[in-house]
Amino acid sequence: MNDDDETNQITDRNGNMLARDSIAYNIAVNPQAIHDAEIEDEVVNGLNEILDKPGEYLEQVVSDQENGTIRRSVFT
Repeated sequence: MNDDDETNQITDRNGNMLARDSIAYNIAVNPQAIHDAEIEDEVVNGLNEILDKPGEYLEQVVSDQENGTIRRSVFT
């Protein structure tokens, strides 16, 4: 999908882009499996490289036994 492609955009009457159609991904982790495998640091470091989220936030997500969803839209 090309960001410059006008077919995936909604614009106002002046041609200013208001919205666009794009692909987004949601990432979920399994904190229990990560803990059981003792790979918390590796997962946090890997996610930090990919998502550019603060380490403290990722550590919290990886250790949260109730909810392992990371909220970030990754557009392609």
